[in-house]
Amino acid sequence: MTSEPDATDPARSIDGAPGPGAGRRRATGFVLGIVVLMALFGPGLADHLRRASDPWTFSDDVRNNVFAFRRGEDGSLPDDLAARYARSSVSYGHRLLYLAASRWVDAGTVSKVLPYLLYAVLLAAVGVAAAGLGTPATTFATLALVLSSRVPLDVMTGGLMRCWGPPLTALTALALVRGHAGLVALVACLGAATSPTAGLLAGLALALLVLAVPATDRGQASSWGIRRRVATVAFTALLGLALLVPLALEMAPYGPGLGPDAVALYPELGPSGRYGADDRPPYPALVVALCDAFGRFLQGGGAAWVPALRSRLVAGDLYGAPTAPLVATVGLVAALSLAGLPGTLRHSSAARRLLCLLGAAMAAHVLAALLAPRLYVPQRYTFQAVPVVAALLVPLGVRQLARVTAGDAAALALTLFCLVTLGGRGGDVGFTVQIGADREIYEHLARLPASSTIAGWPAGIMDSVPYLCRRRAFLTFETHQAYHRRYADEMRRRMRALIDATFAVDPTPLATLRDRDGVTHLLVDLTHLGPEPPTYFAPFDAWTREAHGAMRRHPGGSEVARLAAGRAVFRRGSIVVLDLAPPGSGRR
Repeated sequence: MTSEPDATDPARSIDGAPGPGAGRRRATGFVLGIVVLMALFGPGLADHLRRASDPWTFSDDVRNNVFAFRRGEDGSLPDDLAARYARSSVSYGHRLLYLAASRWVDAGTVSKVLPYLLYAVLLAAVGVAAAGLGTPATTFATLALVLSSRVPLDVMTGGLMRCWGPPLTALTALALVRGHAGLVALVACLGAATSPTAGLLAGLALALLVLAVPATDRGQASSWGIRRRVATVAFTALLGLALLVPLALEMAPYGPGLGPDAVALYPELGPSGRYGADDRPPYPALVVALCDAFGRFLQGGGAAWVPALRSRLVAGDLYGAPTAPLVATVGLVAALSLAGLPGTLRHSSAARRLLCLLGAAMAAHVLAALLAPRLYVPQRYTFQAVPVVAALLVPLGVRQLARVTAGDAAALALTLFCLVTLGGRGGDVGFTVQIGADREIYEHLARLPASSTIAGWPAGIMDSVPYLCRRRAFLTFETHQAYHRRYADEMRRRMRALIDATFAVDPTPLATLRDRDGVTHLLVDLTHLGPEPPTYFAPFDAWTREAHGAMRRHPGGSEVARLAAGRAVFRRGSIVVLDLAPPGSGRR
């Protein structure tokens, strides 16, 4: 069932039937719009593809998940606690895709290709949904806003589990616009198999659609009785739980989840800890999360259309402290859109159904905050749904505000304003790591035996060792998570052992690292042994300062410095690699 005719659509006659030549005008507008969009954003996407083809350029988060699916030179996975934890923490559908694909191609290749396939799904779903809601002009505006935004491609680059979220959320929006309750249910199940956050959004949207909205707005479900509606929601929920409960049980060996009440005992979760403000308690209020998601959506990816203007407006960036001009610009766009929204909702049942997605995001945010950390980070739901809803409703709201005679022109004008002030050309987003001068180090580590375990300060160079070298890392920042108690405790133990070894004054801590933990090589930045200790996060910085100070005060100085002087198997600048094999073992 499609949405009702919009009485304000100039391509329709006064009684809602298509006007003369409407189909031809729509087809012409569609082709022209695609050509213009390709001209505007094609070069940016081509640049993104060029970056993806470089094996030394990637998203930082692939080092936390994709490494667990990369095959070593001997055909085995770099299997250890961090790899098992990473695989267990992703959905079954995502996991099976990587495990199956890695039989023929490297997981790194999958992580580079998958986002583009899903990005095409996102654009197609949003485009079709926009066409069902408005005119070719508003459809063009919607696609331009999505292509300009840094949010979707930034989230999807790297091919992590989260890359399924934007296209599935867009498919949920499309199903709502078309009034297909069955398709919403299908997306909810697909989400449970690939992106649980998107699955929960679709499931809640389905419940709102068939149980909360008036019968006249239910689309396909308008003729369903209460039993069928309840059964549809219940059956969808059961299928989703059948996929998610085993996943939760699989995480049980890593201990109970650590929520806001654990911050005192685990400062890794606090303000000085492992996570940024978006991913740690206290979580932002719902209104703040909605405004933040809308503002981030309007911020462009890649080069600015007017660099001087965008740099002045986005000097603070919503990922940090937003500037007053940025807030004012975002507020103006929101005000114009909201002013015309009541008229849009009054004329379009499809637009009213679309609000089920926004309602689902709001409900999921509240539930996730109440049940933290069981439903993951609350603002991930608003961050996922608001861009899709905004892309579809902002042009419609402004068009309705300007009425029929200037509606399309107003929608295009506001889109142009968004592009010029905050938007971007697309492209240069997501690839946050580019290996340059350190390639020689990784090439050396990749030549070590496949059974090697490498330890080093868990940030910087060490972060990319499992991903690039296909070798086990004792500890890295990316794999150092604090979501589950037993895993967090083991990461603490490893970090304490690494601190003791790095700042050892005798061979014992290094021998313990080798004999108890199986570490074969130690990568050291000798500047860490100088006057200032390296930094990490709470509570480890305090332990580091204590061990570093004790080493500096010890008459014998650093054991690592003594080994580096005579037993380094690799040296470049201040970086050395030590073989921890006992003297006389024959391994170098």
